[in-house]
Amino acid sequence: MTFGAAQMRGVSPGQYTLAVEAAREVGGREVVRVPFTWPANGGPRSASAAGSSELGQVTVTAKP
Repeated sequence: MTFGAAQMRGVSPGQYTLAVEAAREVGGREVVRVPFTWPANGGPRSASAAGSSELGQVTVTAKP
């Protein structure tokens, strides 16, 4: 996921966490949390986290 100032308009500066959840009807559930700081001062910043069963790598890129 990539986002910048237009998508984050009105969001106060600070520490945030993006949570991505996968849940299957017949079992299997996983949540991956990726912490990031807004605004991304000094250029684009990326953060990643990986799931272990239902989700793969999740990368967040914040652009100033």
